[in-house]
Amino acid sequence: MGIDISFTEESLKNCKYALCRPYRSKIVGFYSEIPAEGDDDLLPYREIDQRVNMNVLRYEEPTIYEELMKDEPPFVQSEINWPWKRAWFKEYYTDSNKKKLIKPYVEAKPGVMVLAKKMPKQLAGEWIERSGDGNLISAWWELPYEKRGGICKLCPIRPLDEQNCYLRFSNYPGMDSFRQGFLLTALYAATIDQEQLRDAFFSFPYIDRSRGELPIDKIEQLYQMCQGVTVNKGPEEFFNKVFDVLRGSLPDEGKLHSNRIDTMPAPFVDEFLSKFIYRDEPYTQEEIREALPYLQTFEEVADWAVFDTDSKPTRARIIGFRDRLDTLVTALKIGEKYGLQPYVSY
Repeated sequence: MGIDISFTEESLKNCKYALCRPYRSKIVGFYSEIPAEGDDDLLPYREIDQRVNMNVLRYEEPTIYEELMKDEPPFVQSEINWPWKRAWFKEYYTDSNKKKLIKPYVEAKPGVMVLAKKMPKQLAGEWIERSGDGNLISAWWELPYEKRGGICKLCPIRPLDEQNCYLRFSNYPGMDSFRQGFLLTALYAATIDQEQLRDAFFSFPYIDRSRGELPIDKIEQLYQMCQGVTVNKGPEEFFNKVFDVLRGSLPDEGKLHSNRIDTMPAPFVDEFLSKFIYRDEPYTQEEIREALPYLQTFEEVADWAVFDTDSKPTRARIIGFRDRLDTLVTALKIGEKYGLQPYVSY
């Protein structure tokens, strides 16, 4: 469970700099739910969904199960069925001997993916035309994982420190650090005065020094931007519920090492997250241009705060906030530079 920032399929298809553009523009199939009752006209054309039953594997092959789980967080361990032939099973489906160990636990049934190559051309065209954009499958998602990785590696859109243009904003346990660091950084902003800015020639490019503006003024303007936003704590409350269920079901030796998110009201933080992170609409170019000066000023205040505190716990919380905010800023700057629409999935 985590929070990721990416770019809409449509904006990537229309971006001349995106190396994945030719693949995303080619539609090879669509998603269609299996009817709850009655005949399924698409049954002969459906892809077979293969999944490993992890519960059975856990009890019959505990050594293999533990090996697969050693680097996975507790929340992943709650998943009952894992898709077969994905990265985590690579050494098993590429090694014939190891494959025999996993194969008995692979369950197969018709899935929701329908590929056009399996259908008569006219019939495929009719189904694709009637399917909404969100249900279409592009050739990009049919490429092998390694091929996609090779394309992404050369793409100018990809941040240099990422494998592709999908950025992890935070896991949910890390949101406590973000919340606390946010408030600490906002408080610190009020301590930066004109005397400190006098020698900081290259700092805070969005501050209007001719008018005596200070970083705290930008933070207060950001606060005003967030006013009136409907607070959405759903993702964090859902995480806490999952956490409680897992904590109650795991044996003592498997207890969780993270904590619940503190969801006590914190108006500025709650409204900020609801406006910029826990949102359902992609960012528009206008929103990006409006937000970046405030977010980048806030980020630079955090840089100052990190080096101006002697408290390790305080520094850790501010760094947690700054690093996550930097991910958002990076995504928005990429969106502005290449005309893309960033969106958040959570």
